[in-house]
Amino acid sequence: MTVYIPFLMRLFYLSVLLAVSYVDLRERRIPNRIVVPAILVAVADALWRADVLSSLVGGFSVVAFFAIPAFLGLPGIGIGDLKLAFCIGLILGWPNVTSAIMVATLSGAVVTILGSVLCHWDRHTAIPYGPFLALGALWVLASNLIPIFQ
Repeated sequence: MTVYIPFLMRLFYLSVLLAVSYVDLRERRIPNRIVVPAILVAVADALWRADVLSSLVGGFSVVAFFAIPAFLGLPGIGIGDLKLAFCIGLILGWPNVTSAIMVATLSGAVVTILGSVLCHWDRHTAIPYGPFLALGALWVLASNLIPIFQ
């Protein structure tokens, strides 16, 4: 039975990341009713795995990284993105979350550059960042940096 719990948790995280991406692309917001329960489940999962320290360091390090532009008043990362990044940090833990943020940042940069060149986006074009965060998290989950069967 314990073999299936990590697998079911990954399926839950997959569904959360897909739902958040869909809503963010469609409405340009990340709903609390999806992210807050996912944060609670991620904390419970970390407690079950006895990996609380790694999860908390991962969550708070990502918040610190993304909060700097937000506190400086620079446009870009919204509070929903910040909560999603915290959730992803809790899910992946430290140092795995760094790979997810790198994938999210690079994929976001590629899409922004392509959009600027091909679609004439400018700096005022709103680009939802949640799907890129979700892509980074899915990349790490799928690349076996975190084994499903522990």
